[in-house]
Amino acid sequence: MKLLDMITVNWKIKLGSFATALFLFWYVQYSRNITRVLNIRVNRPEIPSEYVLASRVPSFIPVKFYGMYDIIDFNVSDFRINLVNHNIQQGENIYQPELVPDLPDEIKADFQEEEIVIKLDRELKRKVFIDPVYEIRTGKNYRRGYLRITPPALTIKGPYGIISGDIKLRTEPMILEEKGSVRTGKGKLLALPEFVSLAEEFTGDVELSVRLLEKDHLDEGEMQIDNIPIRCLNPIPGLKMKSYGSETASVRILPQGQKVKESDISLGVYCPVFYDDTAKEIKPSYIIDDVHIIAEGKTISVEILEVIPEKVNLQFEIIQKSIPPAIQKGFKEHIIP
Repeated sequence: MKLLDMITVNWKIKLGSFATALFLFWYVQYSRNITRVLNIRVNRPEIPSEYVLASRVPSFIPVKFYGMYDIIDFNVSDFRINLVNHNIQQGENIYQPELVPDLPDEIKADFQEEEIVIKLDRELKRKVFIDPVYEIRTGKNYRRGYLRITPPALTIKGPYGIISGDIKLRTEPMILEEKGSVRTGKGKLLALPEFVSLAEEFTGDVELSVRLLEKDHLDEGEMQIDNIPIRCLNPIPGLKMKSYGSETASVRILPQGQKVKESDISLGVYCPVFYDDTAKEIKPSYIIDDVHIIAEGKTISVEILEVIPEKVNLQFEIIQKSIPPAIQKGFKEHIIP
């Protein structure tokens, strides 16, 4: 009875005191807990050598930390986030964030991004011609002649999906300055597309040289050679170049007292295509417009005045392997009764 009396006598007051004590205990314990949201730096994930990045990797990921205020007051630089994926493949990959080092038991953490999608692609290298942007200021009696671009083309590398598409190397606008009968200038390449870089050493300057020609005057001793074939300067196995309009061009030169014939002059273009063995197709497959023709003396030194036309439109086709007549005959005899 005494125990029952202890419980029932003034039970309301006792219940209120118990509730107050419970609240105070909770307040003391949990009011000391705080929440911090910190941006933690992400380590770049390891990528197999056969792949390259085709999408961005976040530099930081927000992480929400819970814990006692006297424990949770740590330096954000003490932690990093690793991105984990044990089944890496071409295309989109889902990575799981992992905080390192491990947190003390008194601290909990939640990632605001539980999955990070990163796209990987196989790497492709491709030679692409340079398409300069420039302005020439000439008098009324002059016109533009042969344009020499140095270097005429560069090799780029990057994700297959980007490099295999319509990609051009452009320059910043240049104003060419007078230098005798030639206008010259230097300019930087414009920034390459994201994830694309140069695959060869390059100083960073594109040099242009343009020969000026008088409209109604021929240079003494100049000559013109017609019907010179245009060839691919970077031959692509299995492909044949087609030139839309003409597969030959004419060249006006100053032979410098030498006897020059058609075989002494080389005309070529850098062919910005490749054959995709997987898809069994040429990429890009469309007509490529306005490719500069490069003229050089093969075995002699000549001054190139003009190439007509100065640019050409190109398309490519797969070389069909022909079956030798003897094999064709044997095949027919085998299948024809």
